[in-house]
Amino acid sequence: MRETKFIQQNKRKWAGFEKNLERQSENPEELNELFVQVTDDLSYARTFYPNRSVRVYLNGLGQKIFFSLYKNRKREKGRFKHFVFEGLPQLVYESRKEFRTAFLVFVLSMAIGVLSCVMNEDFAAIILGESYVEMTLENIENNDPMAVYKAKEEGGMFAVITANNLRVALLTFAMGALYAVGTLLILIKNGIMVGAFQYFFLQKDNSEVGLTLYQIALPAFILLGLVFKLLPWFLRKSKPRVYEKYKRKFFPALLLTVFSLVTLIGLGLITTNPGSLFVESFLTIWIHGTLEISAIIIAGAAGLTMGRGLIFPGTLSRIKAFQLSARRGLKIMVGIIPIIIAAGFIEGFFTRYTETPDIIRLFFILSCLAFILFYFVYYPWAKAQRGFDSDLRHSQLSPDNTQQINYRTIKSNGTIFSEVFVFAGRYLGDLVKIAAGVTVFYLLITFTLSEVSPFDTFRFSNFMSSNEPGALQLIITVLQIFFGSLGTAGQFFDNTHIDLLPAINSFTLATLATFTLPLLVRNTRREKEITEKKNAGYYWLLFSKMLIPAAAIAFFFNLGEVYVYFFGVAVIPLLLLWMYIMAYENVHIFVGFKRVFKLISGNFWRVVGLGATLILLGMLTFMFSDSIVFFFIFDFIGMNLNFAEETMSNISAVLLTGVGMFFIHLILAVLCIGVGMLYHTLVEIKEAPSLSERVENIGEERRLQGMARE
Repeated sequence: MRETKFIQQNKRKWAGFEKNLERQSENPEELNELFVQVTDDLSYARTFYPNRSVRVYLNGLGQKIFFSLYKNRKREKGRFKHFVFEGLPQLVYESRKEFRTAFLVFVLSMAIGVLSCVMNEDFAAIILGESYVEMTLENIENNDPMAVYKAKEEGGMFAVITANNLRVALLTFAMGALYAVGTLLILIKNGIMVGAFQYFFLQKDNSEVGLTLYQIALPAFILLGLVFKLLPWFLRKSKPRVYEKYKRKFFPALLLTVFSLVTLIGLGLITTNPGSLFVESFLTIWIHGTLEISAIIIAGAAGLTMGRGLIFPGTLSRIKAFQLSARRGLKIMVGIIPIIIAAGFIEGFFTRYTETPDIIRLFFILSCLAFILFYFVYYPWAKAQRGFDSDLRHSQLSPDNTQQINYRTIKSNGTIFSEVFVFAGRYLGDLVKIAAGVTVFYLLITFTLSEVSPFDTFRFSNFMSSNEPGALQLIITVLQIFFGSLGTAGQFFDNTHIDLLPAINSFTLATLATFTLPLLVRNTRREKEITEKKNAGYYWLLFSKMLIPAAAIAFFFNLGEVYVYFFGVAVIPLLLLWMYIMAYENVHIFVGFKRVFKLISGNFWRVVGLGATLILLGMLTFMFSDSIVFFFIFDFIGMNLNFAEETMSNISAVLLTGVGMFFIHLILAVLCIGVGMLYHTLVEIKEAPSLSERVENIGEERRLQGMARE
C-alpha cells in the first residue's frame, strides 16, 4: 500500500483520536483502546514507511495518548501511613522467631557479661578498656559518675552518637549476609558489653541495691516465665474450653505483667536506694539506652531475617530466597531509623541532666519501654489476630530470568552500572578466586620483605585524627565513624617499612587485570578467538601489557595525598580503559594509549561519572571489611587461647591486612568490568560498528510469514 493511500484510509480515525485527547477523556478503557490502535498503525508505518513523516506523526500521537493514560493513573496515597500501621507490623510479626532469637541472644550475652565480672573483677577493664574504666573511677571519686555524658556540646554529641549508632545498626543488619553468624557475633559482643558495663557500677556500689535485684527481680522474672508457660499447658490439658476462651488473653496479660513488674522494681530501687551509684547509673544509661539497645536488637532481628533466606531457602533457590529475606530485613531496618535518631537526640540533649528527679527519669524510661513493647510486640500480635491484608512472604516474588547483556548498543551509565552487577553475579566465583589469589600473593611478599613485625608493618585503628576546628571537625568526625576504615587503606600502597611496595602493587594489579579482563572479553561473543589463545603465552603477553597501566595506578595510590585521590577518580578509569582496549583489541601499549584519547573525546565526563560511582560504592563496601566483627573474633581468640600478646597482635595484623586487600582487589576487579562495559558504548558512539553492519545488510531482505520485517 502506498503511503498516500494509507493516510487517506486512516486520517479520519486519527482526527477522532486527536479530538478525544483535546476533550481530555479520563476513561482509561477508552484511552487504552486508542493507544492500541495507534501503536498498531505506528508499527505498520515503521515497517513500510520508516523514513516518512507519517511515522513521526503517529509516534507523537502515541506519546500523547500514553501520557494522557498514565497521568490519570491513581497513585497510591498514604504509603508512609500504610507502612507504619500495616507493613512494618506485619513484617515484625512474620519475623517473630528472629525477634525472639535476637532478644534471647542479647539477654543471655548480658548475663554472660555479668557472670564474667562476678568471676573476674578485671573483666570490665578487658571489655570496656582500661582507659574508660579509669576515667569512670575518677568521675565516681569526683561525685559525678555520669560526667562522660556532659563532656561534649549537645549538638555535636547528638551528631556523633547518632552516626555511630546508625553505623552499628547497619553493620548488625548487613552481617546477616554471612549466614546470620556475623549478626549473632555483634549481638553477643554488645550484650556482653552492656552487662559488664551495668554490673561495673553495681560492683562499685556500697548500697544493698544488688541484694534487691538478686532477691526480688531475678526470682520474679523466673516465676513469671514459669507461670505463663505452664498455665496455658495446664488449661489446654485439663480445661480445654477455658483455654479456648482465654488463650488470646495470655499474651497481652504477659506483656502487662512484665511491664508492671519492671515498674514496681524501678520504683522500689529509687525509693529504697535513693542516690546510690547503681540507681544513678541505671537512670542515666537507660534514659536513652531503652531505645538504643532496642534498636540494636531489632537490627539484629533484621539481620537474622536476611540470613534466614540463605540458611533455610525452602522450595526457592538460595539466591531467590536471599533476595526476598534481604528485602524484608531492609524494610525492618528502615523502620528503626527514627528510633536510632531519637535515641541519639535523647543522649545528646537530655541524658546529661543527671540532677533531674529520679521519678521523672524513671517515668521517661518506662514510657520508652511501653512504646517498644506496644509497637514491636503487642501491636503486630493484635493485627495478626484480626488478620493482615496480604501475605508478605511471596507477594513480591519475581520470576527467575537470565538477563542478557547486549554489548552492541549505546547505553547510559545507569544501565551499565546495573549490568556490571549482573555480570559480577554471574562470574562471582571467578572474581572471588582471582581476588583471593592475588591477595595471598600480596601477603606473602609484603610480610616477607618487611623489616619489622606484621603488627608494626600495618597499623589499624577505627578512627582517624582530625585537628580541624569547629563544625568542620564535627563533620569529619561523623564521616570517620562511617568511613574510618578507609584511613587504613593508604598504608597498603604507601608504607615506609616496605621499600618495594609500589613494585609489588604494580605486579598484583597487573595480575588481577590479566585474569579479570578475559572474563568480559569472552562474554562479548569472541569465544573462538580467546579459546585459541587461552594458554600460558597468551596470559604472559597480556600481563606484560598490563604492567605499565598497573604501575600508574599503584603510583597514584602510593602518593597518599587526599587531592591525589580526587584526581585519581578521573585518571584511574582511563588507565583501566587502556587495559581493556589492549585485552579486547589485542593491540600493543602505544596503540591502546592512542585509542583511549580517541574514545574519550567528547565522552570524558561519561567515563569519570561511571568510574566515580563505582569507586564510591567500593568505598562503602570496604567500610564493612574493617568492621567490629573482626575485632570481636580477635578479642575472643585472645581471651580463650593462650597466645602471647605479641603473637595475637601479629595474627590480627595479618588477618586484617588480608581482609582489607581482598576487598580492595575485588573492588578493582568489578571496576575493571565496569570500564570494560563502558568501552563498548564508547565504540558505538564513535565508530558505530553495529550500525555499519546493518547498513551493509540493507540489500538483504528479511521476511517473516510473507511480510517484510524492518
